[in-house]
Amino acid sequence: MADHETEDPAPCASSETSAGVVELDSRCLNIQSKKFHLDVKQNSAGRFLKVAELNMSGNKNKIIFDMKSAKNLLDVLTDFVELYATMGPQERNSKSRRSMPIKSASFKRIPYDRIYHVDFGENDKGKYLKLTCASPNMQRMKQAVVFPAQGMVDFRDTLKELLQRYYVDESEPELPESRRLRVDNKMIFMDIFHNNRGYYLKLSEVPRNQNVGNYRRQSITFPRRFWTRLRDSIDEFINELNDPDEPYVESGEEDSSTMSKSHLPDEEEDSNENPADFEE
Repeated sequence: MADHETEDPAPCASSETSAGVVELDSRCLNIQSKKFHLDVKQNSAGRFLKVAELNMSGNKNKIIFDMKSAKNLLDVLTDFVELYATMGPQERNSKSRRSMPIKSASFKRIPYDRIYHVDFGENDKGKYLKLTCASPNMQRMKQAVVFPAQGMVDFRDTLKELLQRYYVDESEPELPESRRLRVDNKMIFMDIFHNNRGYYLKLSEVPRNQNVGNYRRQSITFPRRFWTRLRDSIDEFINELNDPDEPYVESGEEDSSTMSKSHLPDEEEDSNENPADFEE
C-alpha cells in the first residue's frame, strides 16, 4: 500500500514559484521504493496538475495535465481500480516475463496538442499503471510515469480529492475544422489552435507515404496577428507570377477539404513548436 507523507489532507498554503506559477496544493505518496508527487498549480494559462515520479536514484519523471485532462484521468483510473479489485490474490501477484497490457485507454486534448495514454499491465516485476503524455507529432520524447498497481487506490483517492477542491471547468472556444491540401506527393494540413496567448495557425507537411524511411513531420506556426500579412504576401506572389502559360490552381481544383484534427499522427512533437503549454 502507499503511504501519504503527511496525514493532514489540508492544502498547502499557496506559494508563488518561478515564471508566475502559483502552487495551490501538493501531496506525496510513497509506493514501494518510489515517491510520487501530485501538485496543483496555476499560471496565466489556468490551473493544472503535475504528476511526478521520483525513484531511488533521484531521477524524476513528470506529466502535466490541464484540469479537464485530470478529470478524464480520474474516470479511467476509477475503471482500472475496479478491474484490479475483481482480481484474486494470485492474479494480482502474477508476473509476466514480458510487459503485457491488461487494459488501455487514451484521450486527446486538441487545444493543447497533447494525447494521453493510460495503461494497466504487468511485467516481471508485477502489475503496474503507466501514464504517458505525447504530442501528436514525431519530435518530442514521450513523458511517462509508472505506478506499482498496489498504489492505484491511493492515487485515485488523492486525485479525486484534489479535483473536488480545485477543478475549474474552463470553457474553450469552438475552433474551425482542419483543412488539407494535396501537393504532389505530400499533404499539407492547416489547423487552428487556441491558448492563453490567442489563436494560431499550424501548417504541417506530411509525405503521402508515411512508411518511407526517415519520415519526419515538419510544422510551422503563425500567431493570428500575422495571418493578414501572410495572406497579403501570398496574394502579391500570385499577382507577380500570374503567368498565362502556367495559371495557378484555384481552391477546390486540388484535393482541398475539411477534416477533424484527428488526422494528427499518434506521435510526439517538439515542445518549442507548440505555444500552448502548461509547463512551469
